Amino acid sequence: MVKSSGGYPCSSCNDKWASISYTCAPQDEYLWSARFTPTQSTIDIAFDYRFSYYDGGDYFYVYLYNETSGGTITLLNISSDANTSYSASKSVTIGDNYRIQFRYIGYCDDGATVDNVIVTEEVSYTGTDITDLTINNSGGNIILDDEISVD
Repeated sequence: MVKSSGGYPCSSCNDKWASISYTCAPQDEYLWSARFTPTQSTIDIAFDYRFSYYDGGDYFYVYLYNETSGGTITLLNISSDANTSYSASKSVTIGDNYRIQFRYIGYCDDGATVDNVIVTEEVSYTGTDITDLTINNSGGNIILDDEISVD
């Protein structure tokens, strides 16, 4: 796996993306997301990807892996050309540790690329005052006015 701006990018890939490069040898390669721990029972998962099917032995799988229980939920099982986006809501166990696993199986194919991986959850508001607020900006601009309100 390489973080690259070359290779075989998905149409929505920009700047740098994750790429599982191919070789002319049997491959079974994995790419893992960072670990996350949901605070709600439903999460939204989205990402862009590209996979080029070459012959009968090429596959691209994506799993939601529960590190706490060892269980997996299959998000994608692709064995045909794809250059698109994935987006879905999934039920999870609050407090368990999760990761997204991208898996490429192939031989002399174009590999697979992944970009713009986003995992979100709705946070409920109880109507009480917010006393502490942490904003993690990992790339974009955040502009706040003097007043923040939650409706």
